[in-house]
Amino acid sequence: MSAGTKNEDQRTLSDWVTDQVSLTDIRLSKVAGELFHAAPTLPLETTNLVASTEFEHFAKHIVYHLSYQLDARDRQKKPVWHIAFTLSLSFTVIGDTRVTNDALEAFGKDSVVQIAHPYARELVHHLTARMNIPAYVLEVLPRPWLHADG
Repeated sequence: MSAGTKNEDQRTLSDWVTDQVSLTDIRLSKVAGELFHAAPTLPLETTNLVASTEFEHFAKHIVYHLSYQLDARDRQKKPVWHIAFTLSLSFTVIGDTRVTNDALEAFGKDSVVQIAHPYARELVHHLTARMNIPAYVLEVLPRPWLHADG
């Protein structure tokens, strides 16, 4: 199976799960930020990564934990800031549908990242602004999403 076909199959599974669940809660379950250099030389070079996507399945409830790692360096390659956080998104299965682990994994790598991204963008923008440095805006993520695990 080609990578394109595998990605299409995962999107199809993810879209199917989207129709079977309802988002019930989004929580910031971990956050850490550190400012290393308060007067960076612009422009900043950033590394953005959804480091992991894990889920727990409890009967009709699924909780996804998306962990992010973001770093910035200035023009001289000096570290400027590091931000790490985990967003936990809870979903409830609608009706009597049985959702497989393969479908939940596909949903977590595609739709859940897309759902969480506006919250991640707001958090990173707010944290960097509170560091009193140029506020950082995360780009809209192109597919495939940036994952350490593929």
